[in-house]
Amino acid sequence: MLRQQFPIFEHKVFINSCSKGALAQPVRQAYLQYLADWECLGSPWELWVGKLERVRGQFAALVGATPDEIAVCTSVSAAVSALASALDFSGTRNKVVVDDFSFPAVAQVWHAQEPRGAQVVHVPAAGNTIPLEHYAARIDERTAIVSLSHICYFNG
Repeated sequence: MLRQQFPIFEHKVFINSCSKGALAQPVRQAYLQYLADWECLGSPWELWVGKLERVRGQFAALVGATPDEIAVCTSVSAAVSALASALDFSGTRNKVVVDDFSFPAVAQVWHAQEPRGAQVVHVPAAGNTIPLEHYAARIDERTAIVSLSHICYFNG
């Protein structure tokens, strides 16, 4: 059973998974193998890149994408930062639409683009949901990007 792979669940309800989720035994074993490879082989980049590419392919298959459509980043915040810094906000399409369920660090990345010309607009929640109409009311021809969450950090 999946739950049994997380020892912490035997004695604690662990819901907050922002930056460090509950540690699964297979993840712990993979990390120990990574450390052993580093210790014994030095910097085996070919081995590590091969594993990364294998996982990228597996994830791509899971979400119906091709591996070259999947970016592997250290965190969502780092991924959003890379994306945000690549956009040009100097023109008329400078609006960034962010929902109120965004993880705070994600919204902060978009607000950090304001000195570069980004106009950040928040989509308000209605209780524990955000109606699609709230998005539609804020998206227009000036919208450069819509940043939305598929899962919320505080209500799951």
